[in-house]
Amino acid sequence: MTFRAPELDANFDDGSTVALSHAAAALDNGTIDRARAIYASLATDPHGAGQPLITGIGLAVCHARQRAWGEAEAVLVPLAGREPASGIVRAYLGAVRFEQGQIDQAREDLDLAVTLAPEDPVVFIKRGEVALRVGLLRAALADFQQAARLPAPDTITRDYVRTMVISTRKELESSIERAIPEPRNLWRRLRRPSQREGASASLPPGVAAGRGQ
Repeated sequence: MTFRAPELDANFDDGSTVALSHAAAALDNGTIDRARAIYASLATDPHGAGQPLITGIGLAVCHARQRAWGEAEAVLVPLAGREPASGIVRAYLGAVRFEQGQIDQAREDLDLAVTLAPEDPVVFIKRGEVALRVGLLRAALADFQQAARLPAPDTITRDYVRTMVISTRKELESSIERAIPEPRNLWRRLRRPSQREGASASLPPGVAAGRGQ
């Protein structure tokens, strides 16, 4: 499951913007410890976190990248309380809860995320990823297709969505093909003797004939 660095608010410029840019770059480069340190520093500094939503999401993403699901949830739950209209917070919270086996809560969070942010492709991506993980291929494909219809925040997200649409469609088609046997296999099944016929066929001719009398 993917967890991307949050986008910065282009209309907001204060002392935290440079630090948040460095944190996002560190996440993209895979230096998660450095990114987490920057986000954590901003989150605990009341004068430095000019974008608390971005800071909180970034910190949660760091924890998620390191599979520290409990820590990620501990960041996202209060953040969701402070930012009840944020679809991306709910989407990430749902994904994190799913990883911890909280299936019902995860489903509620992901559905709410789509309701809150129907124009954000990321919420559909997260719900689609969870649907794919539990084998709901049609639901997953529908979410990935909807994400593909929306403007992507960057080329990485765009390419990822396209890949998921193609791979999920192939997996769905393959599952349908397995469920419906090919004609030659179907004929083989029809021509295959029943268990009772097969049992008689394996007996000596005299015994089999006697059974038929």
